[in-house]
Amino acid sequence: ALKEFLSVAGEIVEINVKRYKSTGQCKGYALAKFASEEAASNAIRTLAGGSFANRSIMVKPDAGFDPEQAEKRRKYREAKAAEGQQRKRVSLGHPKFWPRCPVERRVYVGNIKFGTSWQEVRDLMASAGHVEFGRIVKTPTTLQDGSVRHVSKGFAIVHYADAAAAKAAVETLNGTELNGRPLRIQHDVGRRRKEGDEQPLEEDMANLNVEGGPGH
Repeated sequence: ALKEFLSVAGEIVEINVKRYKSTGQCKGYALAKFASEEAASNAIRTLAGGSFANRSIMVKPDAGFDPEQAEKRRKYREAKAAEGQQRKRVSLGHPKFWPRCPVERRVYVGNIKFGTSWQEVRDLMASAGHVEFGRIVKTPTTLQDGSVRHVSKGFAIVHYADAAAAKAAVETLNGTELNGRPLRIQHDVGRRRKEGDEQPLEEDMANLNVEGGPGH
């Protein structure tokens, strides 16, 4: 499935999904070798930040990064941070994983309508520049029937490849309509976001309870 997903950018010579030897579990990344430099560049340009297997993915040039060594360093930091004084970062491949990104390259996208997919948001935001990563932020919510669903909070965070693209997104896309709602687009200010932006809108919750479908 991954090879098919990447092949839209060009011919793939080899793909290697990295797994743990002891369990066979995927480590959350793969190395793909394209038939040409042009195909590899096309994959980075068009697929980065896209949606695969219901997750936002990163597509970057292989620069010799050694995830196994990075994992060892992560475990060492966690051991040194005994008693939980340092917040544990989830590992690559985890559904809640967020890569590090300088604040000047992060953009907040608010007022997203219920049912809007991350791919729709990504495609719009890519019109301002190269999107490296991002996702619609969700929260576990108890519905009227007692079931728990992960519901969109109504906003997404987008990571751009450079500050110029993030600036262009804020300046040119703020107020753009997506699925009938004008988006509120600004530079991401992290935990200083307004509390109202952190909760699903009443209209969206009503739709969820009626439709009984998961948040997108």
